[in-house]
Amino acid sequence: MPDRGAAALAQDEWQPPRPAGPGHLHELFRPGTRMSTSHFSEMTVLEPVRSGTLRVPSGLLAVDSPDNGEGPQITIAVPPGEYVLEEAQVSVGYDCEWTGGWVTRADTTAVRLLVSDVPVVFWQMALGADDDLRLLGDGEAYGFSTDSATGCFADAAAWGPLQRLFERALIENDPDAGEHLSDSTYILRTTDRNAAADLTAFATCGDGTYPVWVGRSASGDVVCVAVTVDYLPDLRVLRGREATSGS
Repeated sequence: MPDRGAAALAQDEWQPPRPAGPGHLHELFRPGTRMSTSHFSEMTVLEPVRSGTLRVPSGLLAVDSPDNGEGPQITIAVPPGEYVLEEAQVSVGYDCEWTGGWVTRADTTAVRLLVSDVPVVFWQMALGADDDLRLLGDGEAYGFSTDSATGCFADAAAWGPLQRLFERALIENDPDAGEHLSDSTYILRTTDRNAAADLTAFATCGDGTYPVWVGRSASGDVVCVAVTVDYLPDLRVLRGREATSGS
C-alpha cells in the first residue's frame, strides 16, 4: 500500500509560487530613508520631484512603451482629471577613481502619477487583458515591455493620436508635435488638443519588462500608479545603527 505519511509530508512541503511584489517602492518616495544596493552602500531618498501634470479626461490611464502602435497593454481606471507626475530620487555616494575622491549625485529610481494624497495601504500589480497571476512563478511579474528604454503615462482613449505625435516629435523631430523635457527622467510630453489629453514619456534604465504598481487606499481607491525605472539590485532599507552609521 502507498505510504500515506510520505505523501502527506510532500504535500505539506509544497508552496504555491510567490510572484514579485513592489519591494521598497513606498520607501523610494519617502524622503530621508537610508537605503543600499549591492552597487551602492549609501543612498538617501530625496524629496520627490514634481514634473508637471498629466490630463486623463477619459478616466482610463495607459502605462506602456510610447512606441507601441498597437494600443496600450496596461490600463487603469482613475477618476477623470489632471494629476501630478513625480519622480523619486536618491542621493548616491561613491568613491570615484576619476576624481580621486568621494562624489555624490542624484539618481531617479521611480516615477508615479499621484491621484490623491491619501496614504497607500496596499499595492496591486497592474495586469494586461491576457495576464493571469496564477501563471506567474516565484519572483515573476507582468508589466509593459520596451525595446527603447522608454515608458509613458497617457490617456488611453487618446492613445492613437498621442502615440503618433510622440513618433513625430521623437523620430521626425517635429517641434510642433511635442515638448521635449530636460533635466528629468520625463523626456517628452505630447498633447491631443481635441481631447485635452496628454502623454508623458519617461526613461528607464534599459530595455525589458517593467511592472506597474497601483497603490490603493484602505477603501480600495487608487492613490497612485508607480513604476520603478532604475536597476536596484538587492535593494534594502537601512535601519537602526546601520542608518546612523552609514555602513
